[in-house]
Amino acid sequence: MRMFSKVTASLSALALSLALSGVALAAAAATGTITGTVKGVEGAKPGKVSVKLLPPGGGKKGEPKAEPKADKPAPGEKKGRPAPIAETTTDDDGKFNLKDVAPGEYRIAAGERGAAMGTERVTVKAGEETKVEITLKAPKAK
Repeated sequence: MRMFSKVTASLSALALSLALSGVALAAAAATGTITGTVKGVEGAKPGKVSVKLLPPGGGKKGEPKAEPKADKPAPGEKKGRPAPIAETTTDDDGKFNLKDVAPGEYRIAAGERGAAMGTERVTVKAGEETKVEITLKAPKAK
């Protein structure tokens, strides 16, 4: 009887472990990954650069704006600008990686406001890697 209890407990633990790993695999397959490279102005190495994943829209003239804003910005959000969905920093070679991104349309902004900036649009698909290259542009002289 004791041997039967140990075998049953072991099989139960194995079944639970397999079920949980299946849930983790399903969750990973339901998201995508964005990998990219940021290139500096005129091809220079950018060093470490801030990269933000943003909702689509509002980037260029004629494009639909991002969702309307509430009267008060949400935490981490500046008035008139959407809060980033995810953020990272490039390595010294300008490479970055954003994991577990929900499928959909996004904008990626790299650089710092008032300094060199670049943006690109991406479409993320579940279970896939989306590659993007962003070239920084010098700010316009005032």
